[in-house]
This record gives sequence, C-alpha cells and structure tokens, in this order.
Amino acid sequence: MATAFDTLTISRSIREAGVDERAADAITHAIVQSTAHGREELATKSQLEIVEQRLGKQIAESINKATDAQTRVALGLAALIISVGGLIVAAIKLL
Repeated sequence: MATAFDTLTISRSIREAGVDERAADAITHAIVQSTAHGREELATKSQLEIVEQRLGKQIAESINKATDAQTRVALGLAALIISVGGLIVAAIKLL
C-alpha cells in the first residue's frame, strides 16, 4: 500500500527555508524513499487484530492445559497422601 506525498509542496517548503532547488529535490526524494522502504512489510490494523485474536486463543488454551495439569498433579498427590496414611495405619495395627 503506497502512501502519497505531495513532493512539490515538500520541496517548495525546503527551498523556502533557504535550501537550493537541487538539494531540496534530493532531500524530498530521500524522504519519499525512506518512508516507502519496508512499507510492504508493515501489517495493517486488521491483520494485527487477527493475530491478537489468535494469540489470545492460544494463551487461553495454554492456561487451560496448565490448569488441567495442576489438577492432575494435585489429585495424584492427594492419592499418594491417602496411600501413605493407609500404610501408616496398617503398620500401626501390625505393631
């Protein structure tokens, strides 16, 4: 997506500031080239919004997976504690 510049107005403004015509034209050309360089690689607002939505969904899924994993670990620890408690009770009864 190209951005339009009024190069004549830019050049005229530079000349009015005391710069000779050739230098003003060169400066204007440099301004236009520097702003155009890489512009095709810039994302649009709608493209950024799509990426934001995708990342939000991926983050939510990651949080859900982490929560599920934490729940499984907590249940596993609870089962281990109950098992150890049962072993202690059994050991005490044997004494």
